[in-house]
Amino acid sequence: MVPAIRSRRSHQRSRRGVAAVELALVLPFLIVLAFGMLEYNRSVMLKTRMISAAYEAARMATRPTTSSTTAASAAGVKSYCNSLLTQLNVHGATVTVSPESLGSASPQTLVTVSITAPFGPNSMSCIVLSPTYVVTASASLVVE
Repeated sequence: MVPAIRSRRSHQRSRRGVAAVELALVLPFLIVLAFGMLEYNRSVMLKTRMISAAYEAARMATRPTTSSTTAASAAGVKSYCNSLLTQLNVHGATVTVSPESLGSASPQTLVTVSITAPFGPNSMSCIVLSPTYVVTASASLVVE
């Protein structure tokens, strides 16, 4: 009986050693996978915020001119969009408005607000995705 008990114990010790080696081999991949999921979710959240700001800025650019409101200017739309991006905690964004002259835009003219932002300043870490990765978003609406 004694040799059987000893062989079981030595087998259990060797299994513990095998489990430690397996963990050491797999753990780096699991850590990279976890950080990759976090960074991907952060990039999706960043793009969603940028789409929201682009849409609100496009709404401002395409609002109808009435006796109490004047047509929006491209500079005003960019300023409004930048203030929205600041509120949404998006850093380093560049806003473009097309067409540049919104005051002379006729009804049914397509207005596009585009935003680009680097991922690096908007992420907690850049372990998996490159810090030079650029996120883009745009919204297009028709002048009323």
